[in-house]
Amino acid sequence: MSKLRAEPLFVVLLCALVAVGSVGQLWTWYATAAPVCQVQITGIDFPASAQLNQTLLISTHLMLTCNPVNQNVVAEVDVVSADTGKTITTNSTGIGVIQVATPPYIKIVNVTVMDAVRTPSEVVNWGLQILAWVFAGTSAIANVRQLIHVQVGVAQVTPTTSTEVTQSQTSITTSSTSTNFGVIGGAIVLAVALALLASLVFLMRRRKKKSAMVDHVGGPQGEKHESQAVPVGATTDSFSTGYLELDALLGGGLPYGYAIVLVSPPCDERDLLFRKIIESSLSSGNSVFFMSRDLGRSQDVAKRYTSNCYVLTTQADKIAPSSPNVSKISSVLNLNDLNISFSNALGATPNPSTRKILIVDLLSDVLLEHRALTTRKWLDDFIARRKSEGFTILATLNPLITTAQESQTIIDLFDGVIEIYEKAFQGRSRRFLIVKKLYARKYMETELVLDKDKLF
Repeated sequence: MSKLRAEPLFVVLLCALVAVGSVGQLWTWYATAAPVCQVQITGIDFPASAQLNQTLLISTHLMLTCNPVNQNVVAEVDVVSADTGKTITTNSTGIGVIQVATPPYIKIVNVTVMDAVRTPSEVVNWGLQILAWVFAGTSAIANVRQLIHVQVGVAQVTPTTSTEVTQSQTSITTSSTSTNFGVIGGAIVLAVALALLASLVFLMRRRKKKSAMVDHVGGPQGEKHESQAVPVGATTDSFSTGYLELDALLGGGLPYGYAIVLVSPPCDERDLLFRKIIESSLSSGNSVFFMSRDLGRSQDVAKRYTSNCYVLTTQADKIAPSSPNVSKISSVLNLNDLNISFSNALGATPNPSTRKILIVDLLSDVLLEHRALTTRKWLDDFIARRKSEGFTILATLNPLITTAQESQTIIDLFDGVIEIYEKAFQGRSRRFLIVKKLYARKYMETELVLDKDKLF
């Protein structure tokens, strides 16, 4: 008789196990077959008010909930004018391939994407739409948007500099427009719960227990990645590069008083970026000194920027002698003569501003001529002297002219390191930029795809 009574219990338990197994297989199939994500904007750091024509940083905090994805996942944020619908700036953060092999086959990733924008030149209540995307490969698989406002050009009650920014936090729980796997997941969980509940009720009745039982199951938490903290706005000790996406990586711009090297092979992007930096420096009221032995770049800078920009070149005699902003320096063959001629040329400039930017475009030539040890000794003294004179130093180094060990010997002397390199992206070769070092400052170690159109 006891065997007969045990049979219904056995059948119910067997059915429950079959249901759980089937549901588990269904869940595994769905999780691995549908590479989808959901995205939420968990917060936005942005200035509540700003000055006219000011560069501002907007930090958008995203939470991605994804099942396995076999393609590179990228989180992108577009800042769009709420009035015109025009995209003002866009930036992205690579996340990589999302692979999850264990239940519940979901991974949660927290990221922060930085965008830099320029405020209007008139007083306005500036409406911006923050549009967040998730891409798997080249396909957009999720997006969400949020509206923010910045009051531009309104005088502040307390004294403040033109670059001081206040933070405003906005949190929303809007879900993405991607395929929603939450409905299927909920149905699966419900089926499992019903099967288990049926078994539980049957056992309770058979044993005639009068007490109730509550079962609470906590699911495993998805793995979280904390993004690097960055400032929400530029400060008075930095200036814009003129390339808003790079300003965002630098946490507001290039810091005054630093020595920074741009490690890059010769390419259009490198030259265009330096042109942007020169233009932005001059517009900020800085004096710019361009030090080079290249005739073409020296001529271009001397002709293009005639006010508060000074060209120091070994090719001065081949440039129009009537150019008042061109001075001759010695060749790199004798570094002592180079130092003396630089000091003489600097003394001949007519009252440069206290903020002086020096672009050194001959470091690769010095390294090629004198090798690493002599170049390091000269550069160490040269940087120290220029810093004491109030210069911010930007140098360029071609890593292809010597060994990686010799290049690193020189790179170690700089406070900041920015690198431009080339690799395949979306089926073709593209150039990328990354900030690799910025002493005692917060910055983003995120690859930036260089856009030539934005550099012109």
